[in-house]
Amino acid sequence: MSVRLSEAEGLYREARYDEAQRAFSAIVAADPGHAHAWLRIGNLMHRKRNWFDALSAYRKAARPQADHAIREKAVYNIALLNLELARHALRRLEKIRNEAIGTGGPLPKAGISDASFRQLTDRLGHAYASVAAAHRSDRDARPVAAVPSSSTAAAADAARSAPMAAPAPAPGPRTPKPLPLDRPVEVEIRQGGGAR
Repeated sequence: MSVRLSEAEGLYREARYDEAQRAFSAIVAADPGHAHAWLRIGNLMHRKRNWFDALSAYRKAARPQADHAIREKAVYNIALLNLELARHALRRLEKIRNEAIGTGGPLPKAGISDASFRQLTDRLGHAYASVAAAHRSDRDARPVAAVPSSSTAAAADAARSAPMAAPAPAPGPRTPKPLPLDRPVEVEIRQGGGAR
């Protein structure tokens, strides 16, 4: 590990995040393909809730030329961040729908149908369940060293005691079949209309 990376890692581990951000940014300025630094920048941006900057950094860390472990962490973080963004969008959608219902007057023409809304919430529930299941099976599948060093024992204890993500919501009564993983999801965005 280079001296600059060691220093940046030290700042990161000491929770000196602004200084760590500058240090990792200097590393990628000198070496734009430095996947480890991009992963840390993504983590720092995610921590600050700069989600799109975090996604960009994670994608740079996940380039095919990067170390396998770094790529795996980056792609996992991309999945988690996309779920987080979907959850926030769903909350906003619920708020918009509740505001329309709460006016007491006639309901406005729906921008999306109730069935589409339920399907969206069900898909998000399935996505959370899939990530949680993959995380559990991955954690259970990793062998533990027969004679662990103090650092691997501490890491294993931390992994076991780390809080798990909240359980996924239960699928609704009209849950669609799971989407195939070998092709992209097709999404149609419609502009709500009607006379105003």
